[in-house]
Amino acid sequence: MKKVLLLLIIFCSISSFAQKGLHLSAYGKVFTSSIINQNVWGVGTDYDYEFTSGGGANLEIGYNFVRNFGLYTGYGIIKLGQKYSDNVDGAEMERELKLNYNVIPVMLKYNGVSEGVNFICGIGIEYAMASDLSQTWTKDGDPYNETGENPITGNSFEYGISDVSDRFESSNILMVFEMGARIPLSENIFLDAMLMGGYGMQDINDVDWRVDDSDGNYNASINAYGAIKIGITYVLFSK
Repeated sequence: MKKVLLLLIIFCSISSFAQKGLHLSAYGKVFTSSIINQNVWGVGTDYDYEFTSGGGANLEIGYNFVRNFGLYTGYGIIKLGQKYSDNVDGAEMERELKLNYNVIPVMLKYNGVSEGVNFICGIGIEYAMASDLSQTWTKDGDPYNETGENPITGNSFEYGISDVSDRFESSNILMVFEMGARIPLSENIFLDAMLMGGYGMQDINDVDWRVDDSDGNYNASINAYGAIKIGITYVLFSK
């Protein structure tokens, strides 16, 4: 499945270069991130969620089949994760997961073509490849060094270890949607300002770490985010 998806992305990129009406874009993103259904690996207590910010940037290239509709791909980075905190038996527990990914989007996009400001929107997927998966976990401000036993593998482990790349899947696919305004700066250069949302289609936990929640059930952990996306688009060979 992953190989087929990557081949599709490469084909889309080559097709874009072979056509007229190229759109080249550079974007920055600021967003709030969340992990739906926290996994505390059997510690026994789910913590309260805290507001978690994130960010990202990407370059895009696309081809419009008609003046206002086209296919886009590119490459970028996104920084997801979740912060938690709670008071457990008189101790202040704080935990932050940092999940950084390199992403390849495949998007269908619509843009208005009237003079002045135009509506733009897009829908598609982001194929996310893990680049750095880490956490900080403290108890009353000190590193949380307690250990437990993984009920799936039977191996002992440290709850608060920094590198948690073995506890998560190495890739993820997110459904994404964006909408906003395209503001002309010149005949071929535009300022794009959009709202964007992403929601994971897969469990981010590795199969050996899908441990039951505090209520005795297991629920898949899902990446999700909402973003403000702003950037510049340069349209080549526009008609």
